[in-house]
Amino acid sequence: MEIHAALPLAIFAVTFFFIFTERVNRTVAALVGGLAMVLAGVITQKEAFDAIQFPAIGAIIGILILVSVVRSSGLFSYLAIKAVKAVKGNPAQLMVVFAFLSALMAAFLGSTATILIMGTLIALVCKQLNLRMPPYLMASAMMTSVGGGFFLTGSSINILISGAAGFSFLDFFTNTLPVALLLGAGTAFFFIRYFKIENKPVPGEILLDENQAIKDKRKFYISTALLALTVVMFVVAEFVGLTIEIVAISAGLLGLLLTSLEPEKAFKEVQWDTIFFLVGVFVLMGGIEKSGVFHVVSRVIAPIMKSCMGLVFLVWTMGPVSGIIHALPITVALIPIVKEAARIGGISAAPMFWTLLLAINFGENLTPIGSSSSILAMGIGRESGQPVSFKEFLKVSVIVTIAHLAIITGWILFRYR
Repeated sequence: MEIHAALPLAIFAVTFFFIFTERVNRTVAALVGGLAMVLAGVITQKEAFDAIQFPAIGAIIGILILVSVVRSSGLFSYLAIKAVKAVKGNPAQLMVVFAFLSALMAAFLGSTATILIMGTLIALVCKQLNLRMPPYLMASAMMTSVGGGFFLTGSSINILISGAAGFSFLDFFTNTLPVALLLGAGTAFFFIRYFKIENKPVPGEILLDENQAIKDKRKFYISTALLALTVVMFVVAEFVGLTIEIVAISAGLLGLLLTSLEPEKAFKEVQWDTIFFLVGVFVLMGGIEKSGVFHVVSRVIAPIMKSCMGLVFLVWTMGPVSGIIHALPITVALIPIVKEAARIGGISAAPMFWTLLLAINFGENLTPIGSSSSILAMGIGRESGQPVSFKEFLKVSVIVTIAHLAIITGWILFRYR
């Protein structure tokens, strides 16, 4: 490796040390690392701005604003309560409903907003029916990752990889949705069997009124129509010459305009720490890419990626890694490596990107610290008087994640052989 790569590598290593150990706030660490690349002369100011993927950031911000609008309307709370009441106190059927509601909501709202809504609902229902809460909370948290595999909007990982690889909303229907649905059904069935949840109604009544979730009917109907329109536009965007970020930003702004939701409230719910974290990581990776480090790594892995075994290697390395450390910087680092490896090897990058996307989304369930939804679920259980211990969560999450990665491996070999 060339000598001039030593400085950017040192900046990279120190920055990632602070990000992963959390000795310094991860956003501050990433921004300081990016700034160090510029001040050290590794990249110019112009190159730093060019390294920032503004389309991906715009898409994330637009979707988060739309999520704020839809969430404030009570739409998903209304649907969740209706679905829960429909099963009439059957614990096994409740597990299925909670699981797939969590996945579906996460596909649009993201994991954090989903677990806050579902966690509150699970706590109320379990208390009223005298059910043990931890199995439902754990299932809900893990199913938010399953929902991440449904559509392009399911996670920031999807948006980043799709932007780099040129994937459309429709591409997810054939590359991730089938296996995500299979894993969702299998996960719900596993929780029912593992915790021996009965498939018959229990005494008690669910005293929840779905209409109470609707604070403003006008906002409710507008949000419902806007969400449906946004999904349609995501599907047809590539055919009408629109990009995902334009659709997302337009939907968010249209929601603010039509519902009269205070912009300050919507903007507060945008995860600005994540946005600025990505900005710092993009600049940091821009410095590493310019130094030639990514090219060296790509030359090493290019021969491996020519076979299906290379994809299997990606599943069983990046899956577990994403369950232990934060997946966003890893994803940003791997995107240029995958692109360069595909170019050197003369192969399509698409199978590698789809493999990476699935492995990271489903691998984050490996440990309770792998995703924000798992951490929040444990907090909700603790506050509700039925805590989920780290050990209890880990016993289940390891089994589920290994099964998920095994099935993903089979899907990858079938789909991209």
